[in-house]
Amino acid sequence: MRIDLQGASLRFGDHEPLFEGVDLTVEGGSFIVIEGASGCGKSSLLRLLNRLQEPTVGRLLVDGSPAGATDVTDLRRRAVLVPQTPVAVPGTVRDNLLWPFTFRANHKHARPTDDVLRHRLDALLLDVDLDDEARTLSVGQRQRLALRLRLERDLLWGTLRTFAQLFLVGYVLDFVFAIDTPWLVLLVFVFMVFWAAHAVRGRVRDSQVAVFAPTFLSMVISYMAITILVTAVIVQVDPWWTPQYFIPHGGMIAGNSMNAISICLERLLTGLRERREGIELALSLGATYREATSDLLADAVRAGMIPSINALMTVGLVSLPGMMTGQILAGVAPVSAVKYQIVVMLMLVASTAIGTVVVASVVRHRCFTRAHQLIVH
Repeated sequence: MRIDLQGASLRFGDHEPLFEGVDLTVEGGSFIVIEGASGCGKSSLLRLLNRLQEPTVGRLLVDGSPAGATDVTDLRRRAVLVPQTPVAVPGTVRDNLLWPFTFRANHKHARPTDDVLRHRLDALLLDVDLDDEARTLSVGQRQRLALRLRLERDLLWGTLRTFAQLFLVGYVLDFVFAIDTPWLVLLVFVFMVFWAAHAVRGRVRDSQVAVFAPTFLSMVISYMAITILVTAVIVQVDPWWTPQYFIPHGGMIAGNSMNAISICLERLLTGLRERREGIELALSLGATYREATSDLLADAVRAGMIPSINALMTVGLVSLPGMMTGQILAGVAPVSAVKYQIVVMLMLVASTAIGTVVVASVVRHRCFTRAHQLIVH
């Protein structure tokens, strides 16, 4: 195998180039030493060789052909990058050594036996047991920075907006409920979802990944389908777009899921940054971006679903839901109010689950290039 880097330059944003005009040839089995001052781009240069990053200028050749013509997972399996900071996945030493064989790109290779693994450890002069916890072998722990929430201004602004928006919507609903055209009702629904997606974008506050467009489109498609299902099939309203039913149900779905999606995306993007080295290690060993982040996506979705699951577990025990309370105060029989509230609770949980999974999956995809390069820093 031969890797050629020709006229490579690397620049981050508007900063000065980290390096320029680098030509490098690496033959299989050869040894090359790259030296330079701290921060001059040595690690970044190595990241170009297995396409964890693309050069700003220049090109990469693999066996004489453009690197883009070579499957990126195969390239990373053959040109493995060992990170400067050691990374250990949860589990034993054996789990870490066998980890690359869980990736699809490496399924064609036989999993080594314990005897083979022990031989490799002996060759590296590592006096450890395969059943030892890998975390105990790390050279240090990273410190976490204390986060300041700074919620005071958001709480004040949110209170003022609550008064203004609720008084305004009270007058607008008289007009909306008089609408007798399906497309106008759907337009109002899309307008509501737009502001829900806008609120998610404001909570996430990430400048490197555009989350608004995928969030908005995913919410419109999934929430409209669920709202139509509820009004047309479950509640059996005729017509299904009757604004007195469609708008309130759609609003509950969008408002409830908005919080879950915000939590999910915040957890996902934070996890991608905190676990960047582990993710890139997996990519370097032949994993796809889906394989490298599958557990992270599951954790993020789980975090977003916790409020909804807690609500299911405690409904009726800790407090009475708002819609059920309103119906009871309006004189509806408690049993009838309970039946309707069950429909609403299941509707909200289903919409939250679908919306969270869809939005998180789409945003995760946007965090990587086609070459499975993580773009968030």
